[in-house]
Amino acid sequence: MIKRALGAILALTGALGVLICALGIFSLWRLADDATKAADSALGFALQMLNNIENSLNVASATMENTAIASEGLYTSTLSLQETLQSAQSVLGTTASLVEDSLPQSIEAALVALESMQETAYGMDQTLRGISRLGLANYAPAVPLDQAIADVRESLEPVPADLRRMGVSLRQVNADLNRVQESVEQMGGYVSGLSGHVGGAAATLGDHIRSLNQLQQQMETLRQNAGRPIRLLAWGGTLLLAWIGLSQLAVIQWGISLWQKR
Repeated sequence: MIKRALGAILALTGALGVLICALGIFSLWRLADDATKAADSALGFALQMLNNIENSLNVASATMENTAIASEGLYTSTLSLQETLQSAQSVLGTTASLVEDSLPQSIEAALVALESMQETAYGMDQTLRGISRLGLANYAPAVPLDQAIADVRESLEPVPADLRRMGVSLRQVNADLNRVQESVEQMGGYVSGLSGHVGGAAATLGDHIRSLNQLQQQMETLRQNAGRPIRLLAWGGTLLLAWIGLSQLAVIQWGISLWQKR
């Protein structure tokens, strides 16, 4: 009676072990599928985040490249402006010297000559009028010759002072242009430094983008192969549970044999 009871217990225990192993195999493969899907979803989300980062870096890189191009163009324009200002300063300096010195001196010399000519013209005018009164000529100008020369001299007298004042203004403009040129040269230095910094930043972004691309490739490879180790573990667990389940068959057979004995 005890053997039959012990055999029944052993048979039931073995059957329960087989059932547990079967349920374990089913649960193991279901867990493996869930783990594979979870890993694929997590890696897909990580890849999406990396793609977003790559897009942001590409936008930043394009912005840096455009900024570098604009900086170089601005630097070239600055150099051209410096050359233009230098040429303008040279012309203004020459013009100021001419207006302040040469032209006033020439006009002043002309005024002296006109003053001498006025006295000569007065004598000529009186002579011509005397000849006209004798009936030998017809000389009767509306404005006497000496008065005409005097009018010309009077109109020219303020010109040297005006020219000298103009020269002072031109030199002031030249000084202002010199300050502008210094500011432009300083700005050119800033632009050159900015261009260098932007170029370095663009190169750094390019390195980060290349590193990010390598990481994306590695993540994609990992995503494609993520299910393989999970399946290998599932197969290992399946073989272990199957071996345990098969061993339970021997327990069932032993229990049946004990139950059948009297």
